[in-house]
Amino acid sequence: EIYTLSLHDALPISIFRIRNIMIDCGIAFNKMKEDLYKCQYLLITHDHLDHVKPAVLNQIADQFPNIEIYSTYKVARINDTVTAINTDYLPIWLEKANCSMYAVPVPHNTICFGYVLLFEDMNVLYATDLKNTKELEQFTEQENILYDYTFLEANYDETKLKLLGDSWHGQYNAYVDSSERHLSKDDSLRFFAKHRKEGGEYIELHRSTRFY
Repeated sequence: EIYTLSLHDALPISIFRIRNIMIDCGIAFNKMKEDLYKCQYLLITHDHLDHVKPAVLNQIADQFPNIEIYSTYKVARINDTVTAINTDYLPIWLEKANCSMYAVPVPHNTICFGYVLLFEDMNVLYATDLKNTKELEQFTEQENILYDYTFLEANYDETKLKLLGDSWHGQYNAYVDSSERHLSKDDSLRFFAKHRKEGGEYIELHRSTRFY
């Protein structure tokens, strides 16, 4: 088993477990509890509530004290068991997963990490809530990585946004750079096509219910 998915009932929020590594905890505790029994690590991408619920993080730290938790310094403020990762691209060895983990800073409106997981038998990218793939491209090419599994945001369809014109639609505005906080499915697919291994699997993240 490579990965499993837990879903929030009401919102397009997904939580993935990749082997014994859980990523994010923005859903109800009881929705992810069974998978937590199979985990030794929790990686949190950033501090927004759809990716980390403080009450859920505290429950995990209390009820699963053997799970090691890594994230940004903002998330580490929520619970002192969280190890804050420096933005220096240095690998962290996850011994119980037999995996080297890299936290790659990606552009969002808060500090946010994409995670590159290099196991002995597969390479995995997990990145959500990012405006573009510039940092991921640079890191991936520098390290000469091809991915077996690409978990990557594919939030909206560029054509649908352009048809809306210049008007604001919440967090979406196709023409004002500072408001673009998410990755289009077109850019997501371009990254996947360029950096996948032959036969590599693509898993879309964070799809908009309205603009995908």
